[in-house]
This record gives sequence, structure tokens and C-alpha cells, in this order.
Amino acid sequence: MKIYISAAMTSILKGTNTEYYLRIQEKINKLSLDLQALSFDVFNPFEIPQNNIDKFWDSSPREIYQKEFQEVLTSDILLAFLDHTSHGVGVELGWADVMRKIIILIHQKDIKISALVLGLPTVRKVIKTDNVMEIPDISILNGILQTA
Repeated sequence: MKIYISAAMTSILKGTNTEYYLRIQEKINKLSLDLQALSFDVFNPFEIPQNNIDKFWDSSPREIYQKEFQEVLTSDILLAFLDHTSHGVGVELGWADVMRKIIILIHQKDIKISALVLGLPTVRKVIKTDNVMEIPDISILNGILQTA
């Protein structure tokens, strides 16, 4: 089973809070490794060289589009972190819904999520956390993914 991890990148990468980006990247990279250890195939857009966040921008927008579209197309589940407003995450959610992929949303409890996103027919689970840096326990997440 293949999981596509979707999370805001541009708003973080082009922002001024590099420390925050590196912490989020570290958390999502750990989650990716944990999921791979459970035999999931994972596409993680945060797997770019540490301390070289500009590496992401070496690709053209068209190349990024084509790569990420193909990754969503070949995934079974889209796991979306809704910690920042992101046009890219919105596009990926739209693709996943049209492609009839299972969508699992993760967001901080005090962040209001668009009803349009919550109403997507392929959303199977919404996981609310106390803090954006809190990734759900891997055993709980594994159970959700196995039954999605």
C-alpha cells in the first residue's frame, strides 16, 4: 500500500521560519521511516537534503507538478497535514478525491478546516492533535491506515 504525505512546503520554505520548517521536516521524515518499517511504500516530499531547503526549488514548477501528480496517481492513501494554508495541499486533496484515493486529514484541534475539505467524499478519517508538532502514535496511525 502506498501513502502520499501531503504538507505545506512553499509557505514554510519561502517564509522566515526555517527552524519551524526543519522541525516539521524532521517529524514527517520520522513518520515516513516508521511507515516504511511497517512495509508501507511512502512518498514524502520533505525528503530533501537537510540544511539545503532551496534544493526543492531546483525543479521547474511543471516538473514539480508532473512528479507530484504521478505520485498521487500511484498512491492508495493521501495523508494530509493541514498545519498551514497551502494551495499545493489543496490541489493534492482535489486530485486525490477525483482519483478516488482514501484521504486522511491531520490537523491541530484549534485550527478551523474548510468545510469543503472536510466534505470531500473520500475523506475517511480526521485526526485532531493538540499541537501541530504532535504526530499521531504510529501504532494508532497504522491501525487507521490498515482499516482505511
